[in-house]
Amino acid sequence: MSFHLKLTKGLSYSGIVSATKDKPDVYVDEKAIADVAVASGYFRVISPAEDVLTVAVDIMSKRTEDHCYTKEELENMTLEQLKEIAAHVGVVETKGFKKADYVDAILWSEGDYSTGSPTMIDLQES
Repeated sequence: MSFHLKLTKGLSYSGIVSATKDKPDVYVDEKAIADVAVASGYFRVISPAEDVLTVAVDIMSKRTEDHCYTKEELENMTLEQLKEIAAHVGVVETKGFKKADYVDAILWSEGDYSTGSPTMIDLQES
């Protein structure tokens, strides 16, 4: 299934997807990418008429009981996708992060410590 997204805020956006004022339409095949793009607040879904916004709201809220993602789902995402999700779940200090660091930080922000637990320094920074 393909998702048609349209840039609705700003003159351009470069993140999980890229769009400009001159080329505001973006087409993606993965629902997760569409969800994150909509959650950024810069895009709206043109088609299909599924409720992608509901999932986008879940991504933006820091849920601790119901996890948005599993470790496996996060590990299958690109580094750019992980950066976008990390920003939406409140991970602020990412300097020098590798892909595995993003996965851990996103899981920790949801209260999932199955990959280990954050250090005292990690907890003090959040």
